[in-house]
Amino acid sequence: MQPSSVAKRAILIGVAGLYLGGSRALAQPARAPTALRGVAYDSLRGQALAGAFVTIRGDTRTATSDAQGHFAFDGMTPGGYVLTLQHDALDSIGLSGITRRVELTADAMSEVLLSVPSFATMWKAACAGMAPSDSGLVYGTIRDASSRSPVPSAQVALSWLNLSASSIADIRQRRWRFDVASDSAGGFTFCGVPTDASLQLDARAESQTSGLLTLRPGRLRVHRVDLLLGKNASVAGARGMIVGRVTNQAGAPLRDARVVTGEMPEVRSGQQGEFTIRNVPTGTQQVEVLALGMLPVVTLVDVMEADTVVVNARLQRVTTLEGVNVTALSPRARIVSSFEERRQLGLGRFQDSTTIRAHGTLSSVFQEFLGIRVQYTRKSASPQYKLLGGSCTVNLFIDRVRVTDHAELSFLRPDEIAAVEVYARASTVPVEYQTTGQPCGAVAVWTKRFFP
Repeated sequence: MQPSSVAKRAILIGVAGLYLGGSRALAQPARAPTALRGVAYDSLRGQALAGAFVTIRGDTRTATSDAQGHFAFDGMTPGGYVLTLQHDALDSIGLSGITRRVELTADAMSEVLLSVPSFATMWKAACAGMAPSDSGLVYGTIRDASSRSPVPSAQVALSWLNLSASSIADIRQRRWRFDVASDSAGGFTFCGVPTDASLQLDARAESQTSGLLTLRPGRLRVHRVDLLLGKNASVAGARGMIVGRVTNQAGAPLRDARVVTGEMPEVRSGQQGEFTIRNVPTGTQQVEVLALGMLPVVTLVDVMEADTVVVNARLQRVTTLEGVNVTALSPRARIVSSFEERRQLGLGRFQDSTTIRAHGTLSSVFQEFLGIRVQYTRKSASPQYKLLGGSCTVNLFIDRVRVTDHAELSFLRPDEIAAVEVYARASTVPVEYQTTGQPCGAVAVWTKRFFP
C-alpha cells in the first residue's frame, strides 16, 4: 500500500485522458482508402466494447461500435485524424474518454485500436512494483462541497474485514484499515486492496467529512471515487435534502421500498414510489434502495447546503434459479447441522438471508429481535454500535470467532449475512457460546463467505 503523491496523481490522470491504443496496418492493394476502420476494446474486462461512441475532431461524423467492437467511417481522404471514444465503461473507472491520433495513407487501409487502459497500465502509473494478480487499486480526488476546490491533506480511510480458516478449529478474522493523506491537488491512491471483499471508504479534514461509502466486489479491479467534503453535521445549516422515486423494471411505482442514507433514519417510498430524506449532511453520501425480492440499487450523490438532490431508482426483480443439489464440505456441513439443531431447540431467535436481505442496515436487523437493544457510539469517522441484552453487553460471535469490539459489525452489510441467532438472556445461551465470567446473552452472526 503506497501513499499518493502529486507526481503519481498527474501520471494517473494522464493515463485517464490520453491513453493511446495500438494500431495495425492491414496490407491492401495500392489504392486510396475509402474507409477508416477500427475496433473498440476493453482491456480491463478483456472483451470487445459494444456501443462505444466514436467522434472525429473537427468533423460532424460519428460512429457507434457493434457487438464485436467494430466501427467505421466511410468516405475518408488521406491525412491525419484525431479520434475520441466514449463509453459507460470508461465512466465507471473515472475516465472521460480515449483519444488517439491516426494517419490515414493512400496505400493502406488502417484499422485503429481504441482500448481502455489495462490494469497493468493503470497500476504502473499509480503504484510501485509489478501489478499483482490478486488485488486492485482505488483512487480519486477530495474536494470541498461548497467551493469545489481541491482539499489537500484530507485524511482518507479505507477498511475491510478479512476472514481465513485453515480448519474448523482455526478460524481467524482481521480488520484491515489504511489511511492516506490527499496530495496538493486533492488526489489519493490506495494500491493493493482486495478484490473479493466489500471496502468502506470515507474522508475528513478539520471540520469537514464525507459519508461512509461501500465499494462492493466486482469484476473490475479499479475503483475511482471522487468525494466532496461537507461541513460536520453539528454545524448549523450544513444540511441538504434528497428526494426521489422508486419504480420496478416496468417503470411502475414501487411502494414501501426502504431508502437508506448513511446515519440518517431509513425512510419508505410512498404510494407513488416517492420518498424524501430531510436534513442530510452535506458532501458525498451513499443512497441505497431495497425492496423484498428486488436487487438493491446503490448510488452516490453530492449533497449541497440548502439544496435538493433528485434520485430515481429502478429496481430489477431477483432471478430465481432452479434448485440444485450441493454437496457441502464435511466441516461446514457440521456447522449447518448444529445451527439447525439450535433452531429446533427454540431457545433463541433466528433469521436467515431470506429475511435479512430486506433490511437496509444490519442494525435494523437486530432491532427486530426482542430483548436486544442497539446502542450507538461514534469512536471514528464511521458510526459504531454495540448490542445490549437488558443492561448487559452481549457476547458477539462472527463466524464462530468471539469479537470483543462490536464495531466490527459496521463492516458487514445485510446482503453479506447468511444467518443470525440471538440469545438475549444468559440462561438460554448454548454451550458453544457461553463464556466464563460473562453472564450475558449472546449473538452469533454467520457470513455468506463462511456459512454454506
